[in-house]
Amino acid sequence: MTETVTEPHRALKTVVIVLGALIVICVGVILTTIAVRAGAPAEATASDAMVPPPADPMPGHPVFFGDVRVIIPSGTQVQEMSIAGDRLLLLLEDKDGKRRIHAADAASGIYLGTYLLTPEDQAGP
Repeated sequence: MTETVTEPHRALKTVVIVLGALIVICVGVILTTIAVRAGAPAEATASDAMVPPPADPMPGHPVFFGDVRVIIPSGTQVQEMSIAGDRLLLLLEDKDGKRRIHAADAASGIYLGTYLLTPEDQAGP
């Protein structure tokens, strides 16, 4: 019972061997990745040590956003503060009594602009 191996059989054997090798290689890569990720220590940053975020924020409750620094011009004092959408609005007054509204992004604290409060008799055209 000797069978002669024909050309299509030889090609099929080659394809099966190559695909088997690829499967073995892929399984090895997956197992190596799992082992590396499981053994790697979790990196802790300084901000993680301050205050942990809540485990599960409830609807209607504030969401933890960390410490946000809002820089105001030197020599001014905050008279009032309010939120308008995603903007933080600060009513500032300087030493001369001049007032302005300082707008910043509420989430990041990035300066967006200033509304200068000018008396009506000093307003331009």
